[in-house]
Amino acid sequence: MNIYIFNLAVIFFFTVALCMFFSQKKLLLNFTGNNHQKFTSSLQVPLIGGLIFFFVAIFFVPYFNVVSKFAFLLILLVGLFSDLKFINKPKVRFLFQLIIIFFFLIIENIHLINTKIFLLDFLLQNYFFSILFTSFCFLIIINGSNFLDGINLLAIGYYLSITIIIYILRGKNLIFLDNISTINIVIVLLVLLFFNLFDRLYLGDSGSYLLGFIFSLILVNSYLQNTSISPFFIILLLWYPGFENLFTIIRRYFKKKSPAKPDTEHLHQLVYEYFKKKSLFRKKILKKNFPSFLIIFYNFIIMLLSIFFIFNSKILLLIIFFNIFLYCYLYNFLIKK
Repeated sequence: MNIYIFNLAVIFFFTVALCMFFSQKKLLLNFTGNNHQKFTSSLQVPLIGGLIFFFVAIFFVPYFNVVSKFAFLLILLVGLFSDLKFINKPKVRFLFQLIIIFFFLIIENIHLINTKIFLLDFLLQNYFFSILFTSFCFLIIINGSNFLDGINLLAIGYYLSITIIIYILRGKNLIFLDNISTINIVIVLLVLLFFNLFDRLYLGDSGSYLLGFIFSLILVNSYLQNTSISPFFIILLLWYPGFENLFTIIRRYFKKKSPAKPDTEHLHQLVYEYFKKKSLFRKKILKKNFPSFLIIFYNFIIMLLSIFFIFNSKILLLIIFFNIFLYCYLYNFLIKK
């Protein structure tokens, strides 16, 4: 236990030092005046969540090998160049992500071959198609994670929920992520959650891309190591960022908007606006963060319940469809408001 207290102290004070340095030097600040950036706050906050998570993934998580850590660096750099406005075109970022993921999966020989969907499994017997399909899954989660990062706590809290589920499944010998790696990921996410709560740091593109990539890797590897788990359980854990991405693309297409252009019409932003108008809380911190807590809590309860059906694809599929139905219903209700 002492080693984890030490790790917590190191990660916490490293975060404090990085926040102070970037704030004082006015480096990598989030606010440029765009509507989606000033949706909840016009503060100038450093986009360093990705740097902190990368630091922990490199030095505190033995689960990842050298090739994985190099891939993390490349994904982080794509995000940092986006945050710094060096890569403004989403298509260029998407292309860089695809290249990194594609070659990483080939080198590490990570690809899905069994989804329990007959036609898809038939196509996945082709190695090239399998690599492309797995790359596509990674891309959906990576960019979906970026969409979640529109209000405080949401992306960090969502992946913290997944990590807690992983920790529970470790105890049941269903997922083989080692104890040190799991607890240190929990620690860094808690630290990021605390600083994000008080607007001392944001994830930025670098942080959301990195979180999406790392958790995609962990969960795909977990399934490949234990295929007795239903693949729909993995999908359920990642359904929210995945569906947020797909829904946003479809929504913007029908509204004749660019799928790559940011807006303030994501579900979490509509929930935020709804509770803001209700004025249920006087304290700003509660008013600002309650929508995130609500969404995180719902998803965490769903994840916990799904553990009881981890081998039952039919029930897990029903839960996923229920989540999608609820998402669409709430979106329709809130957009009318």
